[in-house]
This record gives sequence, C-alpha cells and structure tokens, in this order.
Amino acid sequence: MQQISYPTLLEENTKVMADIFGYSETLDACKTYQFNDYSRYDFNLFSEEDKRKYRDEHFPTDLQNAYALGQRLLLIEHT
Repeated sequence: MQQISYPTLLEENTKVMADIFGYSETLDACKTYQFNDYSRYDFNLFSEEDKRKYRDEHFPTDLQNAYALGQRLLLIEHT
C-alpha cells in the first residue's frame, strides 16, 4: 500500500466521503484472497500460502474491526 501511495489516496477519499455524508472512516484489510481455489488459476503474482497464513492469523481481527466500524456508522447515522 505504501509503495503506491494508497494511504494518501484513501485519506483523500475519506475526506470527500465525510464532506458528502458528514462522517467517514477507512478500514484496511490487506492480503486478502483473490480466489477461493488458487489451483484453478495460473496466478503467481502472490503466494497463496502467505495469504492463507496471514488470513488465518488476522481474519478474526479484521472481521471484528469491520463489525465495529459498521456499528459506529449505524450509530452515527441514527444520532
């Protein structure tokens, strides 16, 4: 993300969305799977093993963070 300046781009998008909707947050969930079954594709840009290991270690936290963000957005919408 750093190499292609995604944090800066996402920050700008977050600001625009906040201007439109009054509030915005960005949640990063990186190293996600692109395919359910990597064996069906000739795709060697990413290591499926590395992605699986990262997902196994981080998905529960990513899921909790996404749920918490959804709750915050709902609370903001109804206040």
